Amino acid sequence: MRLLDPADYQIAAARVVEGVTRELADLIPGCRVEHVGASAIPGAISKGDVDVCVVVPPPLHPSAVSRLEAAGYVVKADTLRTPELCMLLSPRADVDLALQVVAQGSQFEFFMRFRDALRGHQSLVD
Repeated sequence: MRLLDPADYQIAAARVVEGVTRELADLIPGCRVEHVGASAIPGAISKGDVDVCVVVPPPLHPSAVSRLEAAGYVVKADTLRTPELCMLLSPRADVDLALQVVAQGSQFEFFMRFRDALRGHQSLVD
């Protein structure tokens, strides 16, 4: 595995997230899109992949996953899947992009809490 310095990937990752946010707003109106994972942490090294959390109201979780699958996203094999969490891989060839579709208010909103803890404490990143 090759690890990248933040200067080598974070600007490009932010652009990917901007584009994905627009795409997701069309596919899943009302969803909340959160950039998570190493590429969302200033100063963090990364594999260069981009992780995005898509937060939806619990009743909309199944339809959000279905809409994403219809758009070409593929459920990630061998990952935890519950009525509140589904991980999907993007069909894009230009970037390794994964979505975590999370039911709002569920325990899986930890993706943002973990990101925020790292953003708030450089010692944790170090």
